[in-house]
Amino acid sequence: MPLMVIQGELLDMCRAWWTCLLLLGVVTAIEKPSGSDVVQFMVHKDTISASAAVEDHPDLINWRDEKGWSLLHYAAWHGSSKVIYSLVKTGAEVNLKDLVVGLTPLMVAAEKGHEEALKTLVKVGANVNATDTGGKGVVARSGSSSVLRFLLGAGLDLDHRDSSGNTAVMEWAQEGRADMLMEALPHCPDITLANHNDLTALDVAKMNKNVNAMKIIEDKLQAMCVADGVHYPLNHTRRVQFFIYLMSYEHLHYNGMRDVMRSDVKPNANGRKLEIVTRLAVTSVSTLLESVERLDTKLQMDDL
Repeated sequence: MPLMVIQGELLDMCRAWWTCLLLLGVVTAIEKPSGSDVVQFMVHKDTISASAAVEDHPDLINWRDEKGWSLLHYAAWHGSSKVIYSLVKTGAEVNLKDLVVGLTPLMVAAEKGHEEALKTLVKVGANVNATDTGGKGVVARSGSSSVLRFLLGAGLDLDHRDSSGNTAVMEWAQEGRADMLMEALPHCPDITLANHNDLTALDVAKMNKNVNAMKIIEDKLQAMCVADGVHYPLNHTRRVQFFIYLMSYEHLHYNGMRDVMRSDVKPNANGRKLEIVTRLAVTSVSTLLESVERLDTKLQMDDL
């Protein structure tokens, strides 16, 4: 068979053009691909060449462009799960931040709407609660309720605040994203939190005249939530969660707890509420759940 025919058939059979060039002798094996070359492979959706280059040249995982983007950032940008797996297998840092605003590959995938790449990154160890220099996280970059559902299952913290004190719930209240609120609120975020302008999620929804968001938040404020098997009113969420946190330390002193809890009680809360919380302080973790149940009962009985 003529050489030209053989070469033509090879080109037809090969999906990875870099590999084809090597086979045909157009380039030699000693011509190592650069990080920019691998990025171009991904631009042209040539994931086979990109993965092969990374696996054959492991030092490429240390490549970064002028923005501080690694190959993993670009794989997330182009939604290539195959390249993501190859990079992580070779040793790429999955939570590496860029040099401009502190973007991680997971944030990039979320911003581009590449759901499969996002899920792949989480599966290989990406931190779902990582934030950029402004305190914005992954969820702030995704408008997908299905992505939110996945991130919640992976441990997303809905009470995280950005540099303005806003939570994701506040952002959705401002944007009128009823779908995101419906997905998030069953997970009991603290919707009584206020941002640096002293606005809660409900305040934000009212200011922006987002009626549906207002209704969803108002309904949730009247609902019950569950934490560690204990039912309690949502507007006591922060207080009870903080109580549980404090009780994990066996050597708390009464006065120390009283001082800390005083700073956690809302300005309009009366002294009776503080008295109930501090009176239930315990020094044994074994009695924690019993104490929280007592707290819940007293809060309801006193109708605070």
